[in-house]
Amino acid sequence: YSSYLHNMELFNEQKKVPIIYIYQFDKDFCVMLLDEVYITRDNTAFTRDNYLGFLKSFSSFCLNHNYLTKNPTEGISSLGRRGKKKIRDVINEDLLKKIYGYLQETNSHFLLASYILYYCFVRPAEMTRLRLSNINIEKQTLYLEDTISKNRKDGIITLPSKVISLMVDLNIFSYPNDYYLFSDGFKPGSKKRSEKMFRDYWAHYVRKRLKLPEKYKFYSLKDTGIDRKSVV
Repeated sequence: YSSYLHNMELFNEQKKVPIIYIYQFDKDFCVMLLDEVYITRDNTAFTRDNYLGFLKSFSSFCLNHNYLTKNPTEGISSLGRRGKKKIRDVINEDLLKKIYGYLQETNSHFLLASYILYYCFVRPAEMTRLRLSNINIEKQTLYLEDTISKNRKDGIITLPSKVISLMVDLNIFSYPNDYYLFSDGFKPGSKKRSEKMFRDYWAHYVRKRLKLPEKYKFYSLKDTGIDRKSVV
C-alpha cells in the first residue's frame, strides 16, 4: 500500500488540499483522486479500479477502528476491465492555428511541449522524464526507455522536422546532455518537474487567454494529433 499512499500524498500536494485530519478523507476526495488517476493522468480503467480497491480497503480499516463513521467509497462503482469509453474532444483546425500563433509569440518552449504531445503522442508524464540524451539529432529520433514509457517498454519515435527545427531554434542542444528536456520555465534543466506544470500553464494562460472551452485540455492535443493521423 505504500505506493498508493505515496501517490495520494502527491495528489494532495498538487491539489493543494492536504489531508491533515481523518475526517477530510471523504467521498469528494475519493472521487477527485480517481478522476485524477483515470482522466487527467490517462491511466487505464484497471489502474483506476485498483486505486478504488485500495480506497475501499483503507475505508474498511478506518471504519473498523472507529476512525470514520461513514464509508467514503460508498456509491463509487468499478469501471470493469473494459472500462467506459473516454470522451475525447478534438481541437479544430482554426483553434489549433490560434494556439500555435499564441505560443509562438509568447512561449516557444511550451510550444515545443505541445509539438511533442501533438506530433509524437508522448504523454505529459513521460515528457517530464525525458532528458536530452534521449534525443538523437542526427537520426531525428526520440528514445523512450522502459522506465519512462507508460507501457514499460522501450520505444523509438521519429521526430518530425518541425520539432527538430524548433529545438534547434531554442538552442536545446547547447544544454548538458543529462538535463531534463522540460524543467523550470519549460526549458532544459537539472530539476525534474511535475507533469502538473503543463496542465497549469494550459489552463491559466493558453485556455484563458484564448477563451477556449474548458473541455479542451492540454491532453486534447494528443487526441487531436491521433485523430489527424487516422484521417490521413
